[in-house]
Amino acid sequence: MALDLRSCEAKFRRSKEHADAFRRESKLWMDGNPYGVSTKTNSDCTRHSLIAHLVGPDAPFEQWTLIVSDCLQNLRASLDHLLYAIAIHESSKDPPPKHDKIMFPICDLPDNFVTSNWRIEMLSLGVRTAIEGVQPYNRQYPTIPPPLTMLRELTNADKHRLLRLA
Repeated sequence: MALDLRSCEAKFRRSKEHADAFRRESKLWMDGNPYGVSTKTNSDCTRHSLIAHLVGPDAPFEQWTLIVSDCLQNLRASLDHLLYAIAIHESSKDPPPKHDKIMFPICDLPDNFVTSNWRIEMLSLGVRTAIEGVQPYNRQYPTIPPPLTMLRELTNADKHRLLRLA
């Protein structure tokens, strides 16, 4: 079967739509100049302060959180859709073997990747090797937080509570 990435691409596009919506909504709010700044000096002029205060409507944090969460969940799902499409392509069966087990693993340690291999065992060695190559423990810059780890942590947290935007 030909490799059909339509569902993967649709999830990725939907993630981008949510990201664009968040950018538009937050820009619209910021363009309303919701903050003011005042100055304050103590009596002996030894301390000078700038004080920011809200002068406009509160930011719609709950709405923004839902938009960002949907963005992240669709991004995470696009990885699972990618592996599902590859499994169909490689097996020439739809649904592919062990279709209910397929999930893109995101592991911080090599041992964790080994124990999660059952999620991708139906895929070819080349695909499994490529997946391992992008795991967070293989990152080139160890001082920068790995994006896949952040994606995993945020989507896992979002399953149980609203994310906190900062």
